[in-house]
Amino acid sequence: MRDCVRARVRERERMGVVVLQVGQGGNQFGLSLFDALFSLTSSLANEFFREPRRSADLPRARAVLIDSEPKVVAAVKRRSRAMGYWRYGPYSSYTEDSGSGNNWAKGFCRLGPSWQDALSDLVRREVEMCDIFDGFITSQSLAGGTGAGIGSYLLEVLKDEYPSCNTLSHCIWPLEGECTVQYYNVVLSIAHLCDVVDGLLLVKNETLMSTCKKALGIQRPSFDDMNTVGARALASVLVPAYYQTKPKLTGLLKSSGKAATTCKVKSSDCQSQMMSSTQVRILSDLVTGLCSHPKYRMLALRNTPQVPTGLDNSTTHPWKSHLKQLKQMLYMEPSWAMESTSSVHGHKCTSDYSAFRKIDRCVANLLVLRGKGSSDADVSLLEDKALYPVWSKDPLMVATNTAPLGDFHIFASLLSNCSSAIAPAAHALSRARAMHASKAYLYQYAKHGLSMDDFDTSFEAIEAVLEQYREL
Repeated sequence: MRDCVRARVRERERMGVVVLQVGQGGNQFGLSLFDALFSLTSSLANEFFREPRRSADLPRARAVLIDSEPKVVAAVKRRSRAMGYWRYGPYSSYTEDSGSGNNWAKGFCRLGPSWQDALSDLVRREVEMCDIFDGFITSQSLAGGTGAGIGSYLLEVLKDEYPSCNTLSHCIWPLEGECTVQYYNVVLSIAHLCDVVDGLLLVKNETLMSTCKKALGIQRPSFDDMNTVGARALASVLVPAYYQTKPKLTGLLKSSGKAATTCKVKSSDCQSQMMSSTQVRILSDLVTGLCSHPKYRMLALRNTPQVPTGLDNSTTHPWKSHLKQLKQMLYMEPSWAMESTSSVHGHKCTSDYSAFRKIDRCVANLLVLRGKGSSDADVSLLEDKALYPVWSKDPLMVATNTAPLGDFHIFASLLSNCSSAIAPAAHALSRARAMHASKAYLYQYAKHGLSMDDFDTSFEAIEAVLEQYREL
């Protein structure tokens, strides 16, 4: 078992990515993410895991765990050890007993600055262990004070310390009523993050809960259940996939500055994988492909199917139906109102189909197909010019891997820079402004150094982001 694990980690020299797990929600999701990254493929590279130094050791996650209370971090580390095939490093975490009280200002204005030196040292140590450092992925909730407040502060610091690195922020959108001041925290976080990260991936707990209930049949899903679904979706675009050097992608490869190279692929995983291809570098390609325009940073992730198809399925793979479903997901999230979770999971869309065609426009899409026949799938449905603004060139990137994703015989993921973020962000902005107008809870933020002008600046920043997406 250990020999197999070590062989998997040593298999290829790859860029290192450091995952920053901040706050309770961020740490719990990070655990699920690393478990998915390790278990969903047998050709896992070492972007996310450090090679063991001794034969008795296990791979260690390239992660920094941060929380204002030690309980959650201790539980996450304990669970990683119990899994028995990877673990966190013994000196990769920072906690205190202060607590942030769900207050963004306390995390950003007080705790963040006081922890800055210690956190910078932890991050620097992890970065220096990467042969080639590619960037950061953060896991944080937008509802509370630690993940939202300290997470926002830390990313501003890292932008100054690592100005050329790439950053993807995975942000957990709270359930309605999760915290009384959650919309303050959401708006303040997004306003600051949009200035310092390359991509902002918003993942709604409400959508994950709906998936657990309707697709997986879990009537009372736990946060572990929801994190498992979300982690699998994110891992599906992080584990190895390859841009195929077909004629229709020649322009994309030239425009993004990548030359086709020969990939070293494990034969047991990709027996029919085309060897003349360019591997997806999720963080670098985020800048050159999905988020190259500085005013468009908001990302959404959709995938299908949710239920494993089984590895013994010998029927024809229905790539066309899965791609059609992905395209319908783009149309089924109107930006002029809060979308219902049921509309994303199988309900028929409105009869005025053309109305949806004018709403969820995409700056760019990354389509990742996994499973047998993926390299031959017809992706023309997502090449529809109606999905993209006229100024977007080569807006669809397509990557494939003929290996299955865990128990999923085929799996399709669509990472989109699109206008679906308008609805939840506009709702949060409206609620935050209403609370601000009535001066609700403002004293709790003021006592930690956040002024009325800071709120106004954040409101204006969010409105500017929404206006850009409305113009697509």
